[in-house]
Amino acid sequence: DALINGGLRWVCVDNDFILYLRESKKQSLLIFISRCAVDVELDLSAFNLKVVKHLFGEKFSGTVLKIASTGATQGIWEVKS
Repeated sequence: DALINGGLRWVCVDNDFILYLRESKKQSLLIFISRCAVDVELDLSAFNLKVVKHLFGEKFSGTVLKIASTGATQGIWEVKS
């Protein structure tokens, strides 16, 4: 639902990656896209977010997003406040 009916909210923008939310009344998705290798650790509790379901890409749950890739990567997770 969030991809079809949701709005967009930027969470983090860096030279090598972007992290944003697609949010609707029914669902919130966290989307990560990098253009090259990255080593990222972000505390999502600062945004009052917690990953509750893995949909694509790196697997993790909870409030700390950790991605260490050797090339460009993507990820999609369902989050709750």
